Amino acid sequence: MTEKLTKNERLKVLFDDRIEEGVVPKLSEEDYNKEFKYFTQLKSKKLPYIYDIDHFCKLTNSSSKQVKFFLSNKEKAYATFKVPKKSGDFREINAPSKKMKIIQRWILDKILYKLNPGNYAHGFIPGKTIYTNAKAHVNKDLVLGIDIKDFFPSIKFVAVYDVFKFAGYTARVARQLAELCTYHWKLPQGAPTSPMLANLVALNLDKKISQYCIRENFEYSRYADDITISGSYNLAMHKEIIIKIINENGFEVNYKKVRMVSKGSRQKVTGLVVNDKVGMGRTKKKTLRAIVHNILMNGPVFENRDNDPFFRERIFGYLGCANAIDPEFTSPLIDSLKKIDWSEYEECIKEIKESEINVNHIKRINKVLLVKFDELGFFRKIAELPEGAFSEEFKTKLESLQEKCDVKIHGVEACSDCLDVKKVIYNKCMKYVLGHYTGTTGGHHHGHEIYDMKALTDYNGENITVAFLMKSANKPAKENNSNKENSLVVQTLDCTDYNDSINLISIVSNNNLSNKSCERLEKIIKGMSKGKEKEQLYCFIMKKEMKRILYDFYKNYQSS
Repeated sequence: MTEKLTKNERLKVLFDDRIEEGVVPKLSEEDYNKEFKYFTQLKSKKLPYIYDIDHFCKLTNSSSKQVKFFLSNKEKAYATFKVPKKSGDFREINAPSKKMKIIQRWILDKILYKLNPGNYAHGFIPGKTIYTNAKAHVNKDLVLGIDIKDFFPSIKFVAVYDVFKFAGYTARVARQLAELCTYHWKLPQGAPTSPMLANLVALNLDKKISQYCIRENFEYSRYADDITISGSYNLAMHKEIIIKIINENGFEVNYKKVRMVSKGSRQKVTGLVVNDKVGMGRTKKKTLRAIVHNILMNGPVFENRDNDPFFRERIFGYLGCANAIDPEFTSPLIDSLKKIDWSEYEECIKEIKESEINVNHIKRINKVLLVKFDELGFFRKIAELPEGAFSEEFKTKLESLQEKCDVKIHGVEACSDCLDVKKVIYNKCMKYVLGHYTGTTGGHHHGHEIYDMKALTDYNGENITVAFLMKSANKPAKENNSNKENSLVVQTLDCTDYNDSINLISIVSNNNLSNKSCERLEKIIKGMSKGKEKEQLYCFIMKKEMKRILYDFYKNYQSS
């Protein structure tokens, strides 16, 4: 009878199984025993054992060459841009490339989510929400809110390294994992790993503040950079001490966002009112009730004024979040919306939704970055379409747009100076409309150019050259849709051959992106981005975007 293996022997067998031939070298007895110690420690926490970067690539099904390239060329792995804050300042976003994001997502799911961030962190943790964060602060005399300044950027490489080292990884592996999760030696705002790493780094701060609060009989919670402490009126005397604890533990308080609210005023924690119970507040309730009422009275087609392809999903999403906070109020609203007939809405939205899904499909192609049209300097000042602006008259103007003027109407071959001519008939030409923003019409209103227009603009603080390819939904009698789609595909292919002089290709139409066009464009874009180190920039100006441009054009450039 075979003797039963001890627990230690069973672990050794399992460890041997993890040492993959060709990836992990044959280990000396000393190295074997050292690695086995790390393996047992990680195994006890249900964390994946990683020998080195090549082994990591095998586990994550990533290219070893690609990962090593990212580690030595971080600039190639991130796209940096700025988004406006409510305060008027700008927040820098460092968005990882698709491949880098997949790698970071594996680290998040397989490692970070298995580590304990403590009882006081509520942001970006499965099973915890703004509701669980607010619940501890109900019916308190005082509620103190403190924001941490530059939360993600203030967390440096060393702190991230310590998270992986304390989790049980060797110094070499901990350093490599930290390298994959940081940019410019700090946490990048935009990486999927950053929120959870921030929670784990802030665990020591949570312990220090919570210990103080327990001693003083206060409640404490933290949602990302938003710290909340509540309790009796004595809390006011402890504010400066709590601020000192934060500043002495690797973080800095944003003094502009420190607020103390008493029971006599509306106390809010992560957007929820906590005076008597956790609630949404009267304003949010009134808004939700009005939205549902209007849909019931006027129908979803009328209420979806912006032709949002995900209008229904968005409304039910808002109500779903509200239902988790106040089911007594929200459940009847949800039930009433479920009973109405959505068939007409589904028919109206079908084409728009298809276009949105197709654009998102192209967005997922590796080495492709889709730029929003209003992120380009040309169109940055174009506002959202006002409510009720999409009238039948305006709809006709949009649908009648041509990609070029008829030569009989225009009267001349060259048209580089036509922007100075205010002829109503020109308003039907997409080149003429966009030319008021780009400063050029490209020189011709007709012909078979590689691109219809080329112009220089700024994007993310850099000057880039944009090539515009235009296809109208309003086709001449002799031309069919198939020819138009083929022409667009050929132009895109030709344009990509000139990628040394063109930084971004913008596809423009007053129509939506069909499945057929998407499939053809996807093949070309995939082929052209293959083997490229740098992400290829594209911008889709479809029906939704053209509405905004055309409305702004009539408002600012035309009197009729």
